[in-house]
Amino acid sequence: MWKLNCLCLLCLYASVLALAGCSRSETADAAKAKAEADAAKAEVAHRPTSELDGTWQTVRVELEDGTSGNDPPSMRLTIVGDKLNCTGIGNIDGVITTDATQNPKTFDARGSSKDGAKLNWSGIYDLEGDTLKLCIGEPGARPKEFKSNPATLWVLKRVK
Repeated sequence: MWKLNCLCLLCLYASVLALAGCSRSETADAAKAKAEADAAKAEVAHRPTSELDGTWQTVRVELEDGTSGNDPPSMRLTIVGDKLNCTGIGNIDGVITTDATQNPKTFDARGSSKDGAKLNWSGIYDLEGDTLKLCIGEPGARPKEFKSNPATLWVLKRVK
């Protein structure tokens, strides 16, 4: 009788171990799938956004002190994928990354020209039709809303 009880306990123990192994394997698979999904989401969030592709011309600028001139600087910004070219404040070539999952949407742009002009922007953006608003703060001080104090607000129109 004791042999039968031992055999039953041994079978029960083996079954518990087998189930525990399955759940650990399933848990590991689920964790791996979640990590892959999170990585894919992060990659999509920081992928260059085609909605900004094109050439943009300045129509209005509001400076940090809240003033805006009737004659804004003639800046043109051309974006293709993650590449950008900025003319009018130097001929600057650089890169732009965006995060459309944030509210408001965020961007970072870095670049330089052959004559030493630099571009180092952290900001937020909004696109409505052919109007692009960029609110640019100091590096590391991204604005939280579309206002010119303490940031600079640029309004650009898509060149057709």
